[in-house]
Amino acid sequence: MRLPRFARLSLLWKILLSTSVAITALFTIAGWMVLHDALETTTSGLEEEVQASFQAYRSLWQSRAEKLASMSLILSAMSDVRSAFSTGDQVTIRDTAGELWARVSEENALFLVTDPKGKPIASLSGAPDQELWGHSVLVPSAAKRFPRQTSGI
Repeated sequence: MRLPRFARLSLLWKILLSTSVAITALFTIAGWMVLHDALETTTSGLEEEVQASFQAYRSLWQSRAEKLASMSLILSAMSDVRSAFSTGDQVTIRDTAGELWARVSEENALFLVTDPKGKPIASLSGAPDQELWGHSVLVPSAAKRFPRQTSGI
């Protein structure tokens, strides 16, 4: 009876072959473990960074909303604004709002003056024209909370 070719190999070759297979398996398992650990560490670090970025964005948004709310509260209490709105004349309201907004505005802020039903009277600071706004849904939703400030669109 003839032995298989592997069985006819010398002891040295058998040891070399089994050692090579064992080392290859060991490196494969070690490589998989390192890759898995690196991927897990990177993923958790990225998730933490994203959460920190969202928190910073929320803080910035909250700060900006508070600043705009206090600005609108101050503007609404000014005698110039009250007298302009009491006239009911859209041109006077638009001019007064434009003058006041020019003094306190930020370049990227939106300033929209509407009547109580939400129809735009003055659209300043790069906002779309009145015709594009139509009847704003902002006023009816904010009216529910009046006189408290409402934020967000």
